[in-house]
Amino acid sequence: PGFLNWDQLREMQAMGMSIQSHGQSHRYLNDLSLAEVRAELADSKAAIEQELSTAVTIFAPPGGRMPAGFAALAHEAGYAAGGAASAPAQPVTNAGGKAATEAVMIPRLAVLAGTNAARFSRWLQTSRMELLMLQSRSTVLSAAKRAVGNQRYEKLRQAIVGGPTA
Repeated sequence: PGFLNWDQLREMQAMGMSIQSHGQSHRYLNDLSLAEVRAELADSKAAIEQELSTAVTIFAPPGGRMPAGFAALAHEAGYAAGGAASAPAQPVTNAGGKAATEAVMIPRLAVLAGTNAARFSRWLQTSRMELLMLQSRSTVLSAAKRAVGNQRYEKLRQAIVGGPTA
């Protein structure tokens, strides 16, 4: 309940959207065993490809939280170069120097209810100041997540800002 169903995803796909993977269970990958990470990557990819008859080449880790060596695991699971998304904000650069066996990390930005058109426009224009602020925020939040762990971080975040966790 509260999530998109296959019919809604098909409708989005028919309108030109690319439907990619975000995991089978939305668990933070850095909390999982290697076997569980591999299953999240493979099972979510297989389900989407079967249901939507489309190639799944991009994986966006829940919360941007990834274990060490994630790019290689994503590549092993069949995600293409340029296919593993991460949380830190930075401009996308040419990944031509990457080895064929290495997945490229693509930055992502969270568009939230409070993200206004002016801010979104600055992101698209790769405003250096805007991206520097986002990178700084991401660095601080990543350090806090590592310092206290995912569960404690989520409890603290919930107490401070409320709303759903991410």
